[in-house]
This record gives sequence, structure tokens and C-alpha cells, in this order.
Amino acid sequence: MEKEGDSKITTNHWQRLIKWRQTQKVNGEGEDKKEVGKNNNTLKFKKNLTEWIIDPSEEFYYVWLQVMTIPIFYNAVIIICRTCFEQIQMNFLAMWLTLDYLSDLMFVADMLIKVRTGYLEQGILIQDRALLKKRYLRSVDFKLDLCSLLPTDLLYLCFDIHTPLVRVNRFLHISRLGEALDRMETRTSYPNTFRLSKLMLYIFVLIHWNACLYFALSKYVGLGADFWVYPNSSQPVFNSMRRQYLHCFWFSTLIFTTVGDTPMPAREEEYLFMIADLLIAVLVFASIVGNVGSVVTNLRDRDSVFFPNHELVKVYLRSRHISKDLRKRVSDWYQHLYINKKITRENEILKQLPVQLQTEIAVSVHLPILSKVTIFQNCEKSLLEELVLKLTPQVYSPGEYVCKKGDVGHEMYIIKEGKLAVVADDGVTQYAVLSDGNFFGEISILNIKGNKSGNRRTANIRSIGHSDLFSLSKEDLKVVLSEFPVAKRHLEEKGRQILTKMGILDESAEGQQTELEKVEIKLDRLESDLDSLQTKLARLMSELESSNRKMQSRVELLELEAEEMDHLPLEELGGEGDGDGELDGNAGKERRGEGDREREEAEGKEEVGEGRGKGQGHGDNEGKEGDGGSRKITKEETEKQEEKPIIYTMENKPIVTCGGDQALFTSLYTPLAQQLPREPMEWRRTYGRAPKMIHLEANFVQFKEELLPKEGNKALLTFPFLHIYWTDCCDTEAYKGSVKEDMTRWQNSLRLHGSADWVIVVVETNDAKKKNKTNILPRSSIVDKIRNDFCNKQSDRCVVLSDPLKDSSRSQESWSSFLLKLRTLLLMSFTKNLGRFEDDMRTLREKRTQPGWSFCDYFMVQEELAFVFEMLQQFEDALVQYDELDALFTQYVLNFGAGDGANWLGSFCAPVRNWSGLLLRRPIDMEKRDGIQRGEASLLDLRSYLFSRQCTLLIFLQRPWEVTQRALELLHNCVQELHLLEVSVLEGALDCWVFLSCLEVLHRIEGCCDPAQLAANCSHTVGLWAYATDKLKSLGELCGLVSEKGPTSEDLNRTVDLLAGLGDERPETINSLQSPYKKLKEALSSVDAFERHYLELSHAAMEMYKDIKRLRSARLVGKSLAEFYMRKGEPEQAEVFLQDALKSYLSEGWSLPVTHTRKNIAECQKLLGRTEDYLQTCALLAGDSNLTDEERKHFCQEILSFASKSTDKSAQKVTLSMNAFAQLTRLQFRPSTASVHSGAVLQVELSLRCLMPVSMCIQQLAASIHFSLEQAGTHGRSKGPPRQTNPGTVHFTQAHSSGNAAPASATTPSLELDEIQDRSPSDKSLNSTGIICKNTHLVMRRHDSGLSPDTANSVSPPSVAMDDGAQMLKVQDVMLEPGNNAIVFTAPSGDPGTYTLRQLCATVGQVQFVLPHIYPLIQYEVYSQEPQLTVEPLSEPLLAGLPQSVRFTLLTGHYAVKKGDALQLSNSDAMPLLPSATCRASILSPTAERVGESALSIQSSEKVTSISLPPTPPYHTLEFHLEVLCVIPPGPDRPPNERLTNGEVRHRPRSYSHPDTPMTAIDQRMSMDCPWSIYSTLLPLTFYIPFKTKHSLLSAGNRKYIQVCVQNVSDANFQLAELNLSEKQQASLELQSLNTKAQQLVCSKQSVFCLWEVRWKADLPSCLQCVFSASFSPLGQEASSFKPFLYQFQLERVTTLYSVRAEILPATGEQQCRSGTLCGLEVCITRLTEPAEGELGEEGKTDSDGLRTTKLMYEVADSSSNWAVCGKSSGMVSMPVAANAMHRAHIEVMPLFAGHLPFPKIKVFKYLPHTATQAIQPDPDSCVENDTLSLLDKSLDDPQGDTASIRSRGSVHSLGSSEQQRGLPMPRLEPFGPGQVFNHSHAQQVLVLPATDDHIMEVNAT
Repeated sequence: MEKEGDSKITTNHWQRLIKWRQTQKVNGEGEDKKEVGKNNNTLKFKKNLTEWIIDPSEEFYYVWLQVMTIPIFYNAVIIICRTCFEQIQMNFLAMWLTLDYLSDLMFVADMLIKVRTGYLEQGILIQDRALLKKRYLRSVDFKLDLCSLLPTDLLYLCFDIHTPLVRVNRFLHISRLGEALDRMETRTSYPNTFRLSKLMLYIFVLIHWNACLYFALSKYVGLGADFWVYPNSSQPVFNSMRRQYLHCFWFSTLIFTTVGDTPMPAREEEYLFMIADLLIAVLVFASIVGNVGSVVTNLRDRDSVFFPNHELVKVYLRSRHISKDLRKRVSDWYQHLYINKKITRENEILKQLPVQLQTEIAVSVHLPILSKVTIFQNCEKSLLEELVLKLTPQVYSPGEYVCKKGDVGHEMYIIKEGKLAVVADDGVTQYAVLSDGNFFGEISILNIKGNKSGNRRTANIRSIGHSDLFSLSKEDLKVVLSEFPVAKRHLEEKGRQILTKMGILDESAEGQQTELEKVEIKLDRLESDLDSLQTKLARLMSELESSNRKMQSRVELLELEAEEMDHLPLEELGGEGDGDGELDGNAGKERRGEGDREREEAEGKEEVGEGRGKGQGHGDNEGKEGDGGSRKITKEETEKQEEKPIIYTMENKPIVTCGGDQALFTSLYTPLAQQLPREPMEWRRTYGRAPKMIHLEANFVQFKEELLPKEGNKALLTFPFLHIYWTDCCDTEAYKGSVKEDMTRWQNSLRLHGSADWVIVVVETNDAKKKNKTNILPRSSIVDKIRNDFCNKQSDRCVVLSDPLKDSSRSQESWSSFLLKLRTLLLMSFTKNLGRFEDDMRTLREKRTQPGWSFCDYFMVQEELAFVFEMLQQFEDALVQYDELDALFTQYVLNFGAGDGANWLGSFCAPVRNWSGLLLRRPIDMEKRDGIQRGEASLLDLRSYLFSRQCTLLIFLQRPWEVTQRALELLHNCVQELHLLEVSVLEGALDCWVFLSCLEVLHRIEGCCDPAQLAANCSHTVGLWAYATDKLKSLGELCGLVSEKGPTSEDLNRTVDLLAGLGDERPETINSLQSPYKKLKEALSSVDAFERHYLELSHAAMEMYKDIKRLRSARLVGKSLAEFYMRKGEPEQAEVFLQDALKSYLSEGWSLPVTHTRKNIAECQKLLGRTEDYLQTCALLAGDSNLTDEERKHFCQEILSFASKSTDKSAQKVTLSMNAFAQLTRLQFRPSTASVHSGAVLQVELSLRCLMPVSMCIQQLAASIHFSLEQAGTHGRSKGPPRQTNPGTVHFTQAHSSGNAAPASATTPSLELDEIQDRSPSDKSLNSTGIICKNTHLVMRRHDSGLSPDTANSVSPPSVAMDDGAQMLKVQDVMLEPGNNAIVFTAPSGDPGTYTLRQLCATVGQVQFVLPHIYPLIQYEVYSQEPQLTVEPLSEPLLAGLPQSVRFTLLTGHYAVKKGDALQLSNSDAMPLLPSATCRASILSPTAERVGESALSIQSSEKVTSISLPPTPPYHTLEFHLEVLCVIPPGPDRPPNERLTNGEVRHRPRSYSHPDTPMTAIDQRMSMDCPWSIYSTLLPLTFYIPFKTKHSLLSAGNRKYIQVCVQNVSDANFQLAELNLSEKQQASLELQSLNTKAQQLVCSKQSVFCLWEVRWKADLPSCLQCVFSASFSPLGQEASSFKPFLYQFQLERVTTLYSVRAEILPATGEQQCRSGTLCGLEVCITRLTEPAEGELGEEGKTDSDGLRTTKLMYEVADSSSNWAVCGKSSGMVSMPVAANAMHRAHIEVMPLFAGHLPFPKIKVFKYLPHTATQAIQPDPDSCVENDTLSLLDKSLDDPQGDTASIRSRGSVHSLGSSEQQRGLPMPRLEPFGPGQVFNHSHAQQVLVLPATDDHIMEVNAT
């Protein structure tokens, strides 16, 4: 043993020595190499510096960003500070200049670094310096950086060096700050803290800027100018630089933190500054709250991710009633996790990371632990890396079993931390203790055959404390070992060794298991063989189906050729003999060529040539069209196609080449082609465009090097986007011998042509394995070789496809993965190449201003992009490309018209030779497209092709109605573009092109939609119908098809030229009977055909316009039809359309079209012989200012000629509308009031504006008058003075002249409303009111879409006759000159009533011009009025008790007052009349002018007062003034809603007379006898009592006082004298006055209180009858003017029955009461008097001792919340009725506050039993405690409030309850009368000291 140990020591010694020598040697060599490498490093550094590219993700870039924050912050903070604070700028100028230019140098360095900073494109770092430079120079950052470095410091020369504001452009570099902060936020370990810090930094900068601006504004306003600005710097305290900045910063902080303690602004500038700051402060506050809330939310989310939420578990445990012990264990487990930061959800936390990063993290955390397990030692590292991802952390609580003996083992455990015990079944005995790094249960997860324990646990494992374990399940291990078969066998061998040592391995059972495994292997082989046979069968069936399709297509092709040969004429087949043979040979060759081509297409070997780029691959339909009719189309098919045209689709698909094993690919072609487009892919494009879901299809072709893109070829349609190499090689020799070499050639070809999008597919099949069992390597080995040989770092370019034709789950999963991979690669390649193509296209477009640029070339490039989008079924994007081309071409044409033309536009200026219209029945018109590509297309060809493509795409998008809208725009724009480009076009050619195009679009839309859709959307197509109609009419006029003589030879030649320009009919419409070509050709062939087609189109357009309610457009089409009929000589039909068109022109105010249409109508009417209509139209035209004077005179002469034809009076006259002849402009009344009495003279002056061009002699001008008695009271009493119906002058507003049209709304009369009021004849109070319409006959008339028939715009007005029986205003022989004329009428005024001017008629020979309605309504009034006598006060209001002046007004009406007439007034004691000797009367004329004055003679007797009237003419006014006196009645005051009517009370509303006056009203009526009537006239007057009087009884113990309050409720001031109070019944009673003043002044709205003490000798009576008397007069009048005033009242229950005394006792041991301490309230109730007779009623009761008692109830409450009543607060008392009876009660109260507190309120009620009779009516003013002496009339406690507290206790019921009255009799409470209970403690106070502990105590009292 010792020798062995010595040998080991020696060996170790020599090993260390050798290692030391090797180290020395290496170090020596390293030093030599360092010296040699220094020079090399210098060269490398220079080389690397030129090629140095910065990776944005490396550390240097991050550090540089942090460095750049320094100059950015410097400029953002210092520049504004130096600008506003001049001292800072001047004191440190050198330092600032140094720092300025240092920051500029850093900005320059930053620009250089940006140029050298790479960027990622498709995940690859771009390091090409040219691309980096180009990208940076084109970016917005470069422009901002360049602007930020502009040398604005040169402005120092212009301004001053102390003007740092010139460097404000440095702020443009601030975008770099955002990038730096974002990088810091992503790198920091405390992102929430960083976010808060960043927010505070932003707020600091904002406050700093605001502080600087505040100081600048203060300097602008003036330092110290007001309190808001900064104080004056002349003060030493505020002069320092530091104080200035800190003060401004403090001020800005106050604002932005919304503290609000800032001075008030004084100027507008300061207000604006504060408003802006406060708005910003709101945003700052919101930002702070939002960011803090976000931080809190992030912290909560972080905790919820790391630690599971146990609240839900707690709720569940409680709801399931789990035991408390178990719930505690669960809570302890969660608590342990949270306290020790144990994470159990590692997989969920790391699942967002890539798998590789997850693996590396798991390896670094768990691999050392996993390596300790015995069975995993010496395993390969890749296996352990897979296993660490499967480890699941678990935490066990103390005493918890991890596993129990006998359990089936599904996982093994590795102890990370903690201790576990191996215990016996009793759970106490410990066999062993496992600690960190130990493991158990590893044998159970290997599932080793022959294990006697059967994978069951052999021991009990329990956690001693909290233990952290990692578990590895059997299923996870099985999944991992399936990829590592060698490791699986190694682990099983180790497991057997362990089981053998343990003695629990049964080897015989293992052998039996081996036999079973062999049987299972055989079954698996049989199943695989069966699968391979099924695969072969499926392949054979697919080949058979493919062959059948090929044969079927060839047979169909031969049949079609045979049918064509049968229908060809003999001369087309060629000559005889050799010619036939040659034809047959050529046909055979063609057939063979087509057969070969079909075979190649069926086998997937089609070649992609140039034809595909030209559109040959866009569909089978295109191919058939291009073949020139290779298939015969039957008549039935033609009709079907005509009914429903085919919607074409794009057949191009992205090309994918397939190399390698073609047979393998052929077997997979069908499912691959079918299943590839099934699942959509999200296509994310560049430039921020929204992602889209697309279905990818592919055109799989055999790989050929000719298909690869050539240099310079940028076409997308012929570009192979992806290259696939197919192989199912599993043999090593075969791979090395041929497959590898073939793959190398394939990849070299791709690399040579720059194709980087490829993938290698390795197909794994079971039959291939079986054939090459000896040389088969594992699949992973073949794939690894391919990946190592070809894929390098792109391992995803090699895809494994397992048994693709099997139905197993593994095959399906492999197939789905392959399809997803294929779609992803194809989409990536497509996106990349499409982006490159778009960039090239954009570059080409940017070169459009360079010479040599061609629009046609650019058109082909962008159209190819549209083809690509259409190929992907992204029709919207494809449409956008064509719209961009459309807009670009339009812009060039407009620029050409403005003088800025491009050279390439010359090719489109060539004369138009063909105008065949649009072609929309082909998806692509290859003929026009080829012309555009060659640059030979005309403008119409370009527009036609462009629109056809747009139409196709819009139909794909199911937007056919947009086609019609675009078609109209296209047609109009093309016409304008031809004029702008000055293109030579044959006359009429454009009309042909437009007509054909309109019909082509309509037919295309009809083919896409059903009839119901067409009918519902005719609003979209009607424009095309109308446009086609208009163009057909133009062609008819041009070709002479509309003229009455027919077409001339010149017209026929023109027609031939136009038809020749149409060319041959297109093959698509050659068999259609309704093609646009045939319609145009037929319409131009004859007059009848043209008329038929024109009428058909016109009526169709009109009907459509009417259906969509566009009547105006329909009438415009009708106008065109009318012109057509006029040319044909059919005026009757033309007139109908002209009348409709005229309505539209009139309603819309078109002046010239109205004139033109009326001329046509006049022509039609003249031809039809309708004289009256013709004359009316002539009148309209004669007054039309749009015509010349000669034309107007011509039409005027037509009227005069007809008027002078016949002089026979019996002949019927023609009635025309006057609005066409003359216009009424003004009407003036004389007098201007338009109201006269009967017999007066009234003149009416009319102003007429004659519209005729010559002088007109009017034989008679008459105005009809309508007489009515409805509005003027003629024979009864008038309701008022004569009212003026119209002003003196009425102007008639003319909405338009006769020649100008106006909208219908302009001539519609407005409502003419009048108000009607019904007032009371006595006091003129309003009884009812209403309104009436005075022009109902005009307003309620039905209006058509045209105008009123009586206006000047009417076409054929109805015949209007004058009323024969109506009164007339007439004037004979009037000469009307053109212009304004004045005519004067004398109006009749005999009968009283209302006269209304209705009509106006001018007669000229046999013609009458009638104005049927004069509007607005013109009336004058003739009135006859009854005499009317009224009286009204001179001042409001009339006060009772004082003399008041009133005015009498007599309206004489038709009565003439004669000498000796007198008014007899009945005298009244309540209101005597006070005559005056100086009373005079005034006489007023009807115009209110004074015409006379006379003295009145007044004689008064006992009963009657006579007033003699002076003589007064009729319809005059007589006025005189008298004085009256209203006596105030004695008695109590009435409430303000009552009034006295001659001594009687009549209720009325408060607001009847004076709503603001609370005075009591007295109505008086005077009875007057008048000489003109046998009835007496009642004249009402309302007086108001100026005083309101109240009384009250006051008590002071047994002493009684009576208080009277006199309140002046009027607006005047009065003096009161002789105040006295007496009692009428009790002679022994004495009322002693306590009033000291003999006279009292009572101002308005003020009160006077008077007090008397009641004294009695014997007993005080219970009832007193009192009379209060006084004298009053207005302030300032003599003593003789005092008037008496009396007030009577009654006092009941005057005697004091009870007295209440209270005393508050402090708590025991205290001398004073303290707040919060219980005190005692002693209440003593004493009976003062014996009961009087009859006092004791049913409430009295006799107790057991024979005493008479009465029940009282007391209550203690405190409404002021000073006291809290504790315990009982109320009680029932049985009081003896004897004098001096006493009852005491003790109540506990607690003072709530300290100080002098008033006593709690004590209330006493009378308790009445249920047997007591109900009181008749309780006094609502009675109160409980109105027993204290007071000089103020104040209301005391509310009894309702007192009883409410009692009612709430439920003991008794309240008084007067409706339920009590209706239900059973119940006990009740009754309050005592005023003065019956006297409370001695009412105003008493008690001193309460504060609590001793000086604490605040809160007591809630209920």
C-alpha cells in the first residue's frame, strides 16, 4: 500500500513539473509573438478603422448614447437659462462658449457615428458603407442633425454675443435623448424606478423652462410692477443671481404642483401665462398619477407572475368547508414561497424567450444538480440540455410526504434544498436523511423490464422542513430519449445494474419481455409494409388519373380541330393536290405540337417564357382568345355568355422550381398543390402598411437553369421565388455517389444567379429503409450530413418529411410542419423580392423629370406590380396601382395644358384613327397592351386599357356601381384631355366613342348583377344612360338624321367615315344581337332607326330619373326630347316636356333657360291655336329683361293686336295674370292710420311698375273690395279703441323680376298672424287670447313643384274673374308708362266694418290683367262706436282710508254730448265722493289732440251726486279727475288671498292685481247713470289696506301682557297717533299702556310694536274682547289729515295653569358640570290655580284616593345639539287639579361641549284619553312654550316638530291625524294655549367645564 502511495505521489510530482515547463515555453513564445504582432496590429487598426461599422446592439453604441445625453441636456437647460438670466450669461461667458463648441463637436461626432451605424434587414446586420450612408442621408434624422449644426453663432455679429438664443436650433438634436433613455430602460434592472426618475427629470426641465419664461415676462412687464411679477431687483435681497433663479423656480413649482398659493395676476399677459401654466399643470399632474399607477400595476403584475395568487385558493377552501388545520398548512406553504422568494412557475416566466435562450438559462441553473444523478452521469451534454427543460420545481411543507411506499412511480426527484427523511410505515422511525444534491425514484421512470417492484415506490419519503425539489416525469424522459436511442440503451443498462445490486431484477421475466418485443417489432414491420403498399397504390392511382386527364384533353383537342376543319370553306383549306397534303402536314405538326405542350403541362414540365410576362399565363380564356378562335362557340353558349359574362381571374402563381428526384415530387404534387393554399398566412409588408391574410398558391415547375433570373431582368411574374430540392436518399453510398454531387450543382447554379431562397426536403419512407438496411444510417445522420455540407448556419433550410402519404399522426404532423415552412419561406422570398421591385419602381418614378423617361415603360413596370397583387388576390392593392398610374398620367396632361409638357406625351398627341369604345369583356386587352408597350398607343387606347383593368378589379371586389361612377369621370376627362393635348379627332368620333363606351359599361354591369339589383341601384347607371342619349342626339344632328329633310350626301359621307373608324366588330360581341356596335351602326343607318333608338334611350333615362326622384334631371332630358319633337314638327308632344322643364328652371332660379323655354312654349302654343295660353306666355316674354327690346316689343304687339281685334262687348274677354304685365310695388293710405269713422274720406294711392316695353293705355283699373263685420264691433260696444290694421304705407316685396326665375320657396307667402284678446269689460282683465291667420287662402293652397299659378312665373294660370257684386275702387283711362306709375283711388267709407282689398284688374280691350290676390293682406277700417265711460286711478295702488284721485274718461263714439247732459253717481258710505270746486274737463280729438277745456259742475245730495258734462262732438274724448275715499272696515286682518267687495270677502289669487304687494284688497263699484243709456254703468275700483295687524299674549309668571304689531305693507311712510287698547266686556279689567311715544313713525315695509299690561282685581277672565284703535296719516301732512284705524281681536285661555322649573346638578363629587359627564336635570311642574267651572272635561280622572287628576306629558329635547339626553327623555304625569300641586322628574343629561350652555328644552302637553271629545278646530298658531316676555313678535316652537319626536316612539298618535279621525278613537296629545304653561328655565344657562383629560370625545346622540 505504501509503495502504491509513493508511486502516486511521484507521478503527480512529475506531472506538475512537465506542466510548469510547458507553461514557461508557451509564455516565452507569447512574448516573442507580442513583439512581432505590434506592427501587425497597427496596420490592422488602420484597416479596421476604415471598415469600422457599429453594431447598434453592442456596448460601445450604448455607452455613446449615454455620453450624448450630456450635450443634449446642456443645450436644453442652459440656453434658455442664459437667455432669460443675463447675469448668468455675462458672469460665465468664457465657460459657456467653451461648452457650446464642445457640444457642437460632440454633435458632429454623433453624425459620423450615425453614418457608421448598421441596421437590420430581415434579421441581418447591414454593414455596407454605401447603403448605410445612403440610408442616413435620406432619413429625417440627417435633416434635423444638419439643421441643428447650422452656424447660427454667426448671428452674434448682428445682435450681440450675449444673445444665446441664436443657438436654439441645437434643440433639434433632442431625438437622440429619447433613444438613449429607451436603451437605458431596457437595460436597467429596476425599470419602474427608472421610469419615475425619467418622469421627474422631464418635470424638472419643464419647471426650469417655465421659471426662465416667468423671469423673462417679469422683465418685460417690469420688475416689481405688481405683486405677481418678480420683485424689484434694486432691493438687495432680490438682486442676487441665485435668489432670482430660486425664486422663479419656486414660483414655477407652485404652479405645476397645483398648490395654488400664487399671487393674483394683474395684466393680460400675466393672465395668459397663468392660463397656459395651469393647463400644463393639469397634464403634469395627470402624468405623475398615470406613471405612479403604472408602476404600482407593474409591481402587482410582477408579483402575480412570480408568486401564485392564493386568494382564490383561500376562497375555495372556505367555500368547501376545509378543516382549519389543512387551511393553515396551505397558508404556510404560500407564506414560505413568498418570504423565501421561491419561484414555482419558471416555465411560464421564461416562455416568451427563444428556445435556445431558455435552454441556456436552464442549463446554467439546473445542470449541476442534474449531473449529480447517478444514471445521468457520463451522458452526452445534449441529452442533459434537453432534460433540464423538463425539470419542474416543487416545494413541500414540513411533515408532507413526497411519496409513499407502494405508490406507482411516475417521476424522480432531485433535492435542491432542504432535508427529507426515509421513514417507516409508522411515520416516526427514520432510516436515513437525504439532503441537498441527493435524489430518489430514478429507477421507476426508466420502466426497466423485469423489475420485481413493478415501478412502485419501495420507501416512504417525508419532508422534515420546507424542501425544494426538482421532479422529472417518466413521460418527459421518454420523449427526450426517443431522440437519443444510444443514451436510452445506456441508461437502461445502468438501471439493470442497479436493480441487480438491489436484487429485485427478474431476468426470466426480462427474457419473456424480449419475446414480446420481437412480436411487436414484427407487427410494426407488417404495418409499415402495408403502409408502403398503400402508398404505392395511391401513387399508381394518381398516375392513372393523370394519364386519363391527358388522354381526355388530347381527344377534346382533336375533336375541336375536326369541327373547325368541317366548317372551313374549301378555298380556305388551300389548293388541290399538294396543297392539301401540306395543310394536313402542318395541321398534324400543330396537333403534335399542341399534344406535346399538353403533355408537358400535365406532367408539370411547362416552360415559362416571355409569353408569361405578356399575359399569356393569365388564364385559359385568354389563351383561347389569343388563338384566334381555336374553339367553336355555339349559339346557345353565346347567348348564355351574353346574359352572364364570365368574370375572369388571374392564373399567374408564384413560380417554385423543383429539383432532385422528380418522381418523388410527382407523387407529392397533388396533395402539395391542394393543401398549400388552405391555411392563410399573415403578410406583413414594409412602410407601415397593415398586415393582411393571404392564401399562397404556387406554380411548381421542374428546375432548369434557364428559369433563373438573368442579370438586369427584374420581372416578377417570371421570377422563381423559391427553389426546392427533393430527395428520399437514406443510403450513405448513394448520397456520396450522386445525390451530393447533384445538390452541389443545383446550389452552384442558384448561387451563380444570386438566388438565395431555397430549401432541401428529405423524405423519409419505410420502404426505402427496408431496401437498404445494411447501409442505412439513422435519419439524423443523413440530415446532419446535408446540413453540414450545404446549409452551414442555415439549418432550417433542410426539412425532414416523414411518410407524407401515410395517415399516421406523425406523418400528418410532419406534413403540416413542412407546409408551414414552405409557406413561410415562400412568403419571405416573395416579400423580399417584392420590396426590391417596389424600390426599383419608386426609383424609376423619381427619374420622371429626367430626359428620356418614358411613361409607357414605367406603366409596364407598375402594371406588373398590379399583376402580382392580383395574383395574390389582393385586388384592392392592384387597383391602387392602376389608380396611381391614372393620376400620374392625368397630372402630366394638366401640366401640358399649363405649358409644361413632357416629350413622351408626343406619342399620345397623334390623330385618333380608331374610336371603337371601351372593351370590358376581356380581362386583359393584349392588343392595346402591346401598343402601350411599344409606345404606339393613342390616348383613347391608353385610357380604354387602363379603365378595363380597373373595371375588372372592381368587379372582383364586388363594387360594380363604382365602375359606373368612374366611367362617367373617365368619359368626361378623356374629352377634356383630347382638347388639352390638341389631338386631331374627326368630328363626331368622340361622340361615337362615348356612346359605345357608355353602352359597354352598362352591358358589363348588367352581366354582373341580377335585374333586382339593377332596379335598386339605377341611380348609379342613369348617368350613363343620359350621357349615351345626349351623344346619340349629337350624332343624329351631325349626320342629318334629325332634320325634316333627311340626311344630305355630305351627311352620308360623314356617317360612312364615322362607321369606318369603328373598325370590325369584336369577337366577344359578334354573336350578340344587342351589342353597342350593332346599336350604333343601326341607329346611324336610317332616320326611323335613329328615332327608335333615341326615343328608347331617352325614355329609359327619364324613367330612371323619376324612379330615383331626380325630377329635375328627368325634365332636362324631356327638354331635349321636346327640341327633338319640335324639329319633327310635333308641337303637342313637345309642349308637355317643355312645361316640365320650365318647372325645374323656375324652381331653381335659372333665368336664361326660363326665357328660352318660354319662347319654345309660345311657339308650340301658337301652332296649336291656344290663344289664351299664348297671350299669357307673350305677356311673360314681353316683360322679360333677358330678351332684346325688339323681341319684347314683338310679344307686346301680339297682345295689343289681339286686344284691338274686336270691340264687341258681348265677346268673352281673355283673363291674364297681372304679374306678367305690371307689379304692385307700394300702397299708401291717407290718412295713414287706415282707420276712419263712418262717412270720413279715405284715399288709397297705388304704385304700379309696368313691365311692358311700350306705353299701355288702360281703359279701366279697378280694385275689388271685400266688406266684413267680423273684426270691427260696429253696432255694439267696442272692445277697445279703433285698431290700425296696416301701417300707412305698405311696400310689396318682389322676390324676382318678371324676367328672372326664382325658387319656389322665395314666392311662398309667409304666415300673416293676428292676435285676438278677450278682456273683462269691468277691469280689462284678460279672459282669453288667441291667434288667427289672415292669409289662409294663400298658405293652405297645394303647391306643386313649380310656382304659384298667380305669380309671374306661371305657365298657364287659371282664369280669374272679378267678383261682380263686390265694391270697387275704379279709375278710367289710365296711361301706364314703362316703369313706376302712381294711381289714386277714393275708398268707400259709408258702412262701419272692415274693408279688404282682394283683387286688382287692368282692362286693355279684350284682355284683362288680373292680380287675383293682393298680398300681404291690405285692410282699412270704418268704425261706429258706442259711448264708453271708464275710471282708472292716477297712481297705483289706491290706498284705503285716504283720499285718492281717479280719472274718468268718456269716449263719446257716435253720440254727441249736448248741453245739460249729466252723469248721476249713486253715493255709498263705504266709498264717498269728495267734490272739488276746481274740477275741469278736457276735450280730445280722435287724434288725441286737445281741442277744448271746460269747468265741471258737481252737485251732491244725500243719495246722488250729479256731474254736468260740457258739450262734446262725436268720436271725441272727455277726461276729468275726482277724489274718492274708501273706508277701512274694522275687524281682524284678512289673509292676502282674500279681498273685500263692498264689505264682503271674495277669494282671489294673490297675483290678481299686484303680485308683489301683500296688502289686502277691497273692491268698490260705483253705479253711474248716463244720458245715452237707460241702464246703469258699474265702474270698479280696487283699494288696498296699507296696514297688517297682529296680536299676541305674553306671560311672565302670573303677569300677562298683550302685544299688538302694526306692519306697514305699502310703499308710503305713515305717522301713527292716539294708540289705544280697550276691552269691551270686563269693566274691572285694566289695560296699562307701556308705550312711551304718543306718535310713531312707520316706514314702508316696517313694523311698530305696542305693549299693554293686563291688570285685574278679582280673577282673570279666560276670554278677552279687545279693540285696538289709532289714527294715521301720510308722513309730512298736517294733523287734520289723520284718519282713524280700528282693529278688533279676541284672546282665549289667558290664565296660567302650570309653571315649569328646571335645575341641572353636576355629577357626584363635582362642583361644576363637565363636558362628557352625566349630569342630573331636575324638572318641577307646579299647578298654579284651581280649575274653573267646566275646565275639567273628559280628560279629568278620579284616582283611588278620591283626588281629581289630569294627565300631562313632558318631553326633554335639545334641538341645538348641546345636550345628550340619556335614558328616559319623556314621561306621563298624573297631576292633581288642586292649586300648588307639584310633580318632580329626574332626567340624566350629558353636556357635549364646554361653555355657558342653555338649558335643554322642556315641553309639556295635555294628554287626552280616547274617550275625550274631539276638538272642533285646533288653533294652528298655538304653541307650548310661548310664555316668555318678548318685545318681538317671533314664532316659537313648532308643535309639529314637538309631536314628531313623540310620534316616532309609537306611544301616542299625533293630533289631527286623518287616520285617527276615520278609524277607532285613540288617545292623543293636545298642546296648551299660549300663556297656560310658563317655563322659568327658558333663557337660563349653566356653566360647563371641559373634560379633565383634555381629550376630544365624540358622542353620537340619537
